[in-house]
Amino acid sequence: MRIWIATVIAFVALGVSACTRQKTDSEAREAGRDAHRSAEELKNETDSAAHKAGEVAHKVADATEKAAKQAGRKIQEAAKEAHEGWKDADREKARK
Repeated sequence: MRIWIATVIAFVALGVSACTRQKTDSEAREAGRDAHRSAEELKNETDSAAHKAGEVAHKVADATEKAAKQAGRKIQEAAKEAHEGWKDADREKARK
């Protein structure tokens, strides 16, 4: 009879510990899933911010390129005008 009671107590103890372990494992898995979701959300927010920063940088680069081309054209026109002035001065010098 004592052996039978000891066996029943052992099985009950094993059953209770197995249920507790399963609950703990389940909670740990759920915590892991929550952490993964949070990390994914943070990554998406970071990617979104980086994407917006990239768009702004691209617009700035485009505007800078346009301004540089315009400045280059103006410098070219000024150089051409200066060259024409130089030629005019040479012609006037030759006439005298």
